[in-house]
Amino acid sequence: MENRINGGRQYELDSARGLAILFMIAVHCLEAFSNNNTIDRSPYGIIVEFLGSFTSATVFMILLGVGIIYSKNAKPGLLFKRGVILIAIGYLLNLARGFLPMLLSWKISGSAEWIPYLMIEPFRIDILQFAGLTFIFFGLMKKINLKPAAYVGVLVGFEILNILLQKYAFYFHDIMDYQNPGYYLAAFTGLFWGTSELSSFPFLSWIFYPILGYLFANNLIKQDESTKKRLYTGVLAASALIFTTVFLLCRYFGIDYGWDTDPAFYHHTILGNLVFGSAAFLLISVVFFINRYLPDLIKKTLARWSRNVTEIYFIQWVLIGWIGVVTYYNLFGTFKTVVVTLIVLVISDGLALLYRKVKERNRVK
Repeated sequence: MENRINGGRQYELDSARGLAILFMIAVHCLEAFSNNNTIDRSPYGIIVEFLGSFTSATVFMILLGVGIIYSKNAKPGLLFKRGVILIAIGYLLNLARGFLPMLLSWKISGSAEWIPYLMIEPFRIDILQFAGLTFIFFGLMKKINLKPAAYVGVLVGFEILNILLQKYAFYFHDIMDYQNPGYYLAAFTGLFWGTSELSSFPFLSWIFYPILGYLFANNLIKQDESTKKRLYTGVLAASALIFTTVFLLCRYFGIDYGWDTDPAFYHHTILGNLVFGSAAFLLISVVFFINRYLPDLIKKTLARWSRNVTEIYFIQWVLIGWIGVVTYYNLFGTFKTVVVTLIVLVISDGLALLYRKVKERNRVK
């Protein structure tokens, strides 16, 4: 790449991803363990829901696209291979966090009410499957040597296709209806667009963010220190303007941009992309300006979480799934929710670090 002036590690992006990991674990624990009062009415629940759902997933997606520009291993074959592995890990996670603990709960309790729950778990489509498809997409684009400007045209095409396919969905009156043949069709098509509640991160709804991150990084990598600050100032101003304008217009005209229900959030189209994408860039830009003032311990911790993002994501979900076997779901108040969140965070961080050290040791041998 020409003009690769700013090709080193971007510490503000490490901090942004580290914060997103914190918010992600907090919102996952909130939604898994908290009662309705904590989720909907407590200040803690409202703040965590906003930061965890509204921005964190989007930050991850944007930084995935940034990584394609900054990675030294962004060759088509390696991207394709990594994509396939991530998809496989995503379905493995479905078994580890949902199917197996629920199977154990069924065996222990003898209650048949567990059967429909454990039957749907292997087919869920989450962020790892999406990330895998995204790496495959970028691998194909690298293979045909698509220029950055052409990604805008690809993105427009995806947005149009996503809107056109919205009517071809297989929503169920009961998501537990695993005997419905359309259920298994939706488990496949949901990888690409929002065809059922099995699909949390369909490709066409979420590819907007990695492409946006790719285009942003293509510009960021060409900046020196003075122009980098100017870039983030412009991104901050533009993000604030877009977020405020689209958010207020949607609220004024009563348009659901993807926040009113879980399916609407996960299966949003262009208006949601603009709201959630601008919110994520607001967070990233603010982190850039405050990062230099953060204590070194906090920056090092956020950077460690950022490097271990995939491992932490996998481990925290497995912990949440198995803790749920013991505690059951959606019973905790605020205090217990905070406690279990800290436990999951500390254990996930420690196990991810241990995994990395063992992996590096074996590589040296």
